[in-house]
Amino acid sequence: MREFKYFRDPQSFAYMCDDDAECSVCHLRCQCFDGSGFFGLGSVQAVCPDCLSSGKLVEMDIEANEVTDPRAEMVLGENWNEIVNVVCYMTPALPTWQDNEWPLGKNDLCVFVKIADKHDFADKEELIQAIPEDMHFGHSSDDFWGMLPDKKVTSIKDGNYDVSFYLFDDNGAKVVTWDCS
Repeated sequence: MREFKYFRDPQSFAYMCDDDAECSVCHLRCQCFDGSGFFGLGSVQAVCPDCLSSGKLVEMDIEANEVTDPRAEMVLGENWNEIVNVVCYMTPALPTWQDNEWPLGKNDLCVFVKIADKHDFADKEELIQAIPEDMHFGHSSDDFWGMLPDKKVTSIKDGNYDVSFYLFDDNGAKVVTWDCS
């Protein structure tokens, strides 16, 4: 599987077509990302790793993810639009229930690591510190810890719960977003 700068393990955590599929862009039959959740002017059912990583979706104005943080230009600098385009058009979609919003780190966009579980954190305090305050929605560290899976999540197949936590890396710091079905 091709490597993606902002998505650490697409083989385990990206939405893939169940079987080899015909890429909606180049028509090659191979292991493809499921494009049914991508959004834009057109639609794709399947996208091969080469078409995704080479930016073919830019020309079609079809996005896999979103970056809407108003601080993006300030944090990312003069090349901010190019960096945002890499995540929006050239990175596998986040395995989320609802939003495909990609978090902004201190100096770059965060790297998606995996669907999180309790094994990813020393304790509930480390978890709550990793969740941006505007995503707490009144929940306490006990609430979040109780919702986090006890079982180790090693792939999307064993990690899609009614409430899912998404672990990102911000240059060594953990960042967590979450959503529910």
